[in-house]
Amino acid sequence: MTEAPITQATEQFLAQCGRFPPIPIAVVHPVNAIAIEAAADAARRGLIAPALIGPRSR
Repeated sequence: MTEAPITQATEQFLAQCGRFPPIPIAVVHPVNAIAIEAAADAARRGLIAPALIGPRSR
């Protein structure tokens, strides 16, 4: 996945979000790479604590 450039406003927003604990969230049926990468990126940034729900085989 190609990363979009992060603007200063986005960096400031993410910094403010870092003051809070990750939000538990269900990522339902993430069978394509974009959905999985987006959830992984948000988890790496400490924004979410994802629970992936869907078929293991895909």
